[in-house]
Amino acid sequence: MQIEKFLQNKLELGSKFFKLEAGIVSKVTGSDYLIIAAKTEMPFFKVDDIFQLENTFCRDVVERKATLSYNKISSNSKMKLHPAYRKLFLESYIGTPIIIKNKVWGTFNFSSIQAKLKNFTKNDSNFIEQNAQEIAEYFEENDF
Repeated sequence: MQIEKFLQNKLELGSKFFKLEAGIVSKVTGSDYLIIAAKTEMPFFKVDDIFQLENTFCRDVVERKATLSYNKISSNSKMKLHPAYRKLFLESYIGTPIIIKNKVWGTFNFSSIQAKLKNFTKNDSNFIEQNAQEIAEYFEENDF
């Protein structure tokens, strides 16, 4: 299966599961955050866009090597000061690292400008982590 099609399938699956407006697969290199695949209804995320990692919610995912989620960022006094919130007003976010050879290669994440009414669950974390692991395995198998 072609990499682009594989990633779009993962993004479709995640978008339906989470019911959020944007899904992204990113590659992180140093301080750069590159969107390599996206499914979005928002105009500000496109494939090949590069952001400074520090200006993304994925920064904390990369630093902690862990899944993070926020269902209503505007109600979190610390997170509403985050550059990603202040610039894009994203209310909901769930992201997890794509780990290849024990290093964070990138992230698999979903976000929305609409607040999620219910908190993210352990099932949500398991879902995104399993899919990120499958993406990592696919990349390794295909020398991406």
